[in-house]
Amino acid sequence: MGGSARDVYDYFVHFRMVGIFLGWALFIFIAYKTSQVEIDFKDFDPYAELGIDRVRMMLTASFQKLSFAGKLNEGFRFSTRAVM
Repeated sequence: MGGSARDVYDYFVHFRMVGIFLGWALFIFIAYKTSQVEIDFKDFDPYAELGIDRVRMMLTASFQKLSFAGKLNEGFRFSTRAVM
């Protein structure tokens, strides 16, 4: 019915080596194909697409960062005192 233990071992070693070879061949093939892909870079400005002023959004983001870092008191002067 079955072969000797040595025959079974040789079969699995051979099967594993073939699997490793095919895996590397597949990896090399995919690496080659991805290196051949040409990507067309175009300028994409999400602010222009949405019709939003970029400078205004940057000022808003800067103001929000300052407000998270500490307390902004009247007159927009930055204060590092802890809020109690």
